[in-house]
Amino acid sequence: MRKYLLLLFVSVFVVSAGTSLAQKPKRCGTMDYLARQMAEDPTLASKMADIEKMTHEFETQSAGMRTSSTVITIPVVFHVLYHTTAQNISDLKILDQIATLNKDYAYLNADTVNTPAAFRPVAANTNIQFCLATQDPNGDPTTGIIRKYITATGFDPYTNQNIKYTAQGGDDAWDRNKYLNIWTSNFTGASTQIIGISQFPGGAAATDGCVILYGTIGGETYHGTTAYYNLGRTATHEIGHWLNLYHIWGDDGGACNGSDYVTDTPNQASENYSCVAFPHITCNNGPNGDMYVNYMDYGDDNCLNMFTAGQGTRMTAALNGPRISIKTSPGCQEPTGINSTARQFAVSIYPNPSTGEFVLTSKLKDLSDVEVIVTNILGEVVYKNSSKGISYLVQTIDLSDQSNGIYMVEVRTNSGMSTQKVVLNR
Repeated sequence: MRKYLLLLFVSVFVVSAGTSLAQKPKRCGTMDYLARQMAEDPTLASKMADIEKMTHEFETQSAGMRTSSTVITIPVVFHVLYHTTAQNISDLKILDQIATLNKDYAYLNADTVNTPAAFRPVAANTNIQFCLATQDPNGDPTTGIIRKYITATGFDPYTNQNIKYTAQGGDDAWDRNKYLNIWTSNFTGASTQIIGISQFPGGAAATDGCVILYGTIGGETYHGTTAYYNLGRTATHEIGHWLNLYHIWGDDGGACNGSDYVTDTPNQASENYSCVAFPHITCNNGPNGDMYVNYMDYGDDNCLNMFTAGQGTRMTAALNGPRISIKTSPGCQEPTGINSTARQFAVSIYPNPSTGEFVLTSKLKDLSDVEVIVTNILGEVVYKNSSKGISYLVQTIDLSDQSNGIYMVEVRTNSGMSTQKVVLNR
């Protein structure tokens, strides 16, 4: 649904009821966040108008092409900020979230069978993919996951951006020119009404990225814990905003005159919740009605299953404009930093400190034979285990029979060795 309005921005956003809101949270707080950003930064509207002009020029030049034929891979870093064990989401859920993103953005998700036939001609592989970062901003190995215990019960990103600043109890962003930052945590205060917030291209570097409720992270195999939104589609939606997509109904409060600046998405009155039946007609939008299965609507995770070719082109425009530097990011390449020789892979331990049992994970360079050895401060081996021919190490280690203190966890593979400390504190 496109109306060419370069001055697209927002003085007021009205939250409309859509279809059966019931007791569900509002999926997204991005547009309200954008309105506050514009109020705080008088230059932002002009920057975004320039980006919109560039996007339109790119779309004009790309007319007739469904999407870019070149796959662009975006390095991702997860900042996991937790107060409870449940909030310290597992590596497996994060890996499943990455897998979900890659399927959703390639239109390879299993539920494409639920795309109404009327919308399939414009459903698209965007040729955008995602990877967990393998090197940090210093060029050293990383799992792409930062874990940090917080003393607060959570954050209120609807009201403030403390989650994005170490000095405010959160965690500083990695270089947004090289990484997509995703912060996950519990939401408190005004943020209990939402499950995700994103920053559009054009905003400040220190706050650039997506903030997502921890319970929505996951996928088909390792589900999240938030009812209705446990299949990873919140991240799919929020990253769409980060790549310059608007809500499919244009955020006009049901007036039928808003726009998402995409030509192959139908005009629709407002957001849809849950799973509506085809056709769901609003705004006199013809026999096919609302494209309620689009990731930029508000349906339950199991109701959403497609981006359009026009949305793919718009996101590709962002990756050739304001986010072009991410295309040459080394974030998913072999580490090159000063510690890369000694540590050829990164190891994650959680929880750490531990009360006795913890999970050890590591993404290995190649299929490897792996030996895990845990020693106490006297150098005595208290745990030892071997695995053969694996590319991803996931191992639960129980030291509940050991004394409190610091233990060294050594992971040896065919290509190198990595050592981490774990603190036992019961």
